[in-house]
Amino acid sequence: AWRWAAVRTPVELAAWESAWCQGEDAPDTATFAPALLQDPNIFILAAQRGGALVGGGILYRTATLYGAVVGISNTFACSDDDARACWLALADAAARFAPDCPLVGYEAGNELAWAMDACFTALGPLRVWARSPES
Repeated sequence: AWRWAAVRTPVELAAWESAWCQGEDAPDTATFAPALLQDPNIFILAAQRGGALVGGGILYRTATLYGAVVGISNTFACSDDDARACWLALADAAARFAPDCPLVGYEAGNELAWAMDACFTALGPLRVWARSPES
């Protein structure tokens, strides 16, 4: 079973980020600043099993024109065999950390299939708008 807990300290965040990198060379500076731990709308979550960090993800609560939603991002499992289970468990954990908020995400590939397994509805492709440096 997955036991989810919020990452609360910079030391826990560094361990979480190291696991998130999954053996890739860590950047010279942290990707996730400790200041994120102070934001009441961001939940950086670590999954443990048998006292070991086995996965994690981030929930971000934000207001929209239609009410608050919670985005799921940066989901990872330390073992490829656990990837689907981790994603589904994080979606379930979101109800505890952000009750009464619909869940949203920008999944593709396997993660989109897992989201569909968790009763998400695909709305369509993501379109990203960017301003050119010249404008």
